[in-house]
Parts: sequence; C-alpha cells; structure tokens
Amino acid sequence: MSKKIVITGGTGLIGKSLAKKLHQRGDNPVIITRDPVQARGMAFINEFVRWDYKDPQSIAKKLEGAEAFVNLAGASVVGRWNDPYKMVILNSRVQTTDALVHAISLLEEKPKTLVSSSATGYYGNTGDEERDETASPGESFLSDVCRAWEQQAILARNHAVKVSVVRTGVVLSPDGGALPKMMAPFKYFMGGSVGSGTQWMPWIHIEDIVNLYIFLIDNPQDGIFNGVSPTPVTMDVFSFQLGKALGRPSMMKVPSFLIKLRFGEMAGTILDSQRIVPVAAEKAGFRFSFPEIDAALADLLKKR
Repeated sequence: MSKKIVITGGTGLIGKSLAKKLHQRGDNPVIITRDPVQARGMAFINEFVRWDYKDPQSIAKKLEGAEAFVNLAGASVVGRWNDPYKMVILNSRVQTTDALVHAISLLEEKPKTLVSSSATGYYGNTGDEERDETASPGESFLSDVCRAWEQQAILARNHAVKVSVVRTGVVLSPDGGALPKMMAPFKYFMGGSVGSGTQWMPWIHIEDIVNLYIFLIDNPQDGIFNGVSPTPVTMDVFSFQLGKALGRPSMMKVPSFLIKLRFGEMAGTILDSQRIVPVAAEKAGFRFSFPEIDAALADLLKKR
C-alpha cells in the first residue's frame, strides 16, 4: 500500500536519494521546500509544498494523511563560521523542526512517526574512545546545535508520534557531499590524509543511510540511532583505501594548521576524532549493505 511520506530538506544529498527510493517502491514522497522551482527538477515527485517555517498552520492541511514525516532540513556547516552564520546553522535546524512539530500538532490525523536528522557532531571530539548512542554530548558548537535540534524534534512525542533521531556521520556518495572533494587531489597524484590521519571518521554509504531512514519509517519507534557504518576507520585508513580504489598513491598530508587557517572554528569537524558505532540500529534489526570501507568505496566509484 502506498504511503504518503513528508520530507523537509528533500532537495539535499540524502533527501533526493530517499525520495527517489520511496517513489521507486510505490510511495508518495511530498517535498516541503522553500524553492518549489528548484525542487521540480526532481521529476519523479508529484507534490511539493512551499515552506514557510514562520507559518506552519498554512501548510498543515496539505500534510494530512501522511504516514511519516522525515526532517532533513538544515543549512550547510561547511565553510568558515562567523557569529551570524552560526545563528543560521542553528536556526535553520531548530526553527524548522519547531515549525514541523507545530504543524504536526495541528493535524487531525497524526503521522505514525517523525524521523529527524541530527549529526555525530553531537559527541564532539571523542579521541580513540568508541561511543554509542548512550554517550554524553560533547562541548562544541555543533554539540550544542545537535542537542537543541534533537530536543525540538522529541517534542513531537507529546502528540503521540514516535520520534527516531538519526545522528548521521560522513555520508559517502558519488553525487555530492564529502567524497568528490576527497577524491579530487588523487586525480593529480596528491591524495592523502588530512590532519594527523589518526583521527577516527564515522562514515556511511549513501545507500545505507537511506535504507536506515526507510527502516525507521517502516518500523516506527522512539530512539536515537547513529547513522554510521559499524566499522569506523581512521583518516589514514580511509585515504589509503580511497587511493587504492582509484589506483592512486596516498602519500600526501594536509597539515592541521592549514585546515585551521582555512576554516577557523569549523576545522574541528574535519580534524576531530569520532569513533562512533551504530549499536541501536543493529539492535533494532537493521542490516548494513556496506559495513566495510573497501567494499563501500568500490561500489561508489563504480557508480560515478
């Protein structure tokens, strides 16, 4: 039976892949967007709802009958942060999620679940220590953003809606995100690690993160789920495997001070170590298609 699935942030990397897969299996993904013109480039989507987070009542009627809401909205964290842009990062997540929960409260027929995005930035710099979903938050700006973001989403439980929060790591996709940027230096035989190379990287194949969202849509449940592969790797290992998959050496290193000089405070998202594992997802019965980095990269590069 076809399900109506409402998606915010549906034009982003995960959102596009998720909407496409839902459509392919016969569901009706409805995209909430600030720019319906841009969104109409997704030709397989039948319904777009213009988004104004300041007026959730105006869209509530268009959302009736949804089986699930998926919240992926949020401004990019990539770039050099200043105080005004840090507010954009925070507000684009918290205010949007607040408006979404408000819209849910106005519906006569509530969705069964809200699957809301967060990030492994919640944990801050964990060093070599392995962390699962029960770990405490870090003390960075992104940790604070993730906590506020998650707290807003969890308020939907007050309306008898199951809320699953997905703390997503580095999503690897041939269509955008981190992977194409990481691959670029290898084309010129200048590929290698960033920073010390010993920092842990919580990665996930785009197919697995999309399948995790679909799993949580189909199996509504309250909980926190790390959207990462069960086998995090260090930056050195990732760079070696990427070079191997590309048939290029991985010998160069970009020093930490250059990353800090280029990105300022945001450099922590690149240089911090996060050895994060998806205990809750595996316990719930989710199975990863690409748990190992070598097989994941081979598959992704085959799809370029």
